[in-house]
Amino acid sequence: LFFQWNLFHILLLYWVESGVIGWYAILRQFRGNFAEALGSSFLFLMHLVFFLGLQGLFLITIYGPDEGSGSISTSLVRIVPFLVTLRLAILSFFISYGIAFVKEWLEKQTNQKMDPFWAILPMYGRMLFLQIVIVIGGFLVARFHQPVLSLVLLIGMKSFVDIGVSLKREALSGEKSVKERASSI
Repeated sequence: LFFQWNLFHILLLYWVESGVIGWYAILRQFRGNFAEALGSSFLFLMHLVFFLGLQGLFLITIYGPDEGSGSISTSLVRIVPFLVTLRLAILSFFISYGIAFVKEWLEKQTNQKMDPFWAILPMYGRMLFLQIVIVIGGFLVARFHQPVLSLVLLIGMKSFVDIGVSLKREALSGEKSVKERASSI
């Protein structure tokens, strides 16, 4: 892959992006009832930490720098320099999702119609999606010794999920659908 990246690097970046999205999902909850949002955001934060921790463990074990060595602590230490090199990508995630947060949740106030549970529900789908890609992709890599199969699985599933989320978001916000916009061109 470009820049000497491998499948682990791409999955690690997607994993970090999930944490950033989770952060903004927590912030979305605080536009309505503060007490209700505080309770649900704490529960969601516990779920987020648990799932991201478990996924991080799977990522390191299956795809990490020392896969198969049995030493998770060594793998953790070896990925820290890579996370440091990702600081620009991580910053861009915070900026990009921050702009979307301001635009969608503060300007349009779309979350006023939504209780805190619905503000975080899409994140659970994202966490499940990543878990499926990690596990099934790991089996594909182990069976066929072709990391590109895992990458194709990630790209295909992510594209499918992202299109579905975009269509759902447009339907909820009352904007024209992709089909309506295309027919008006």
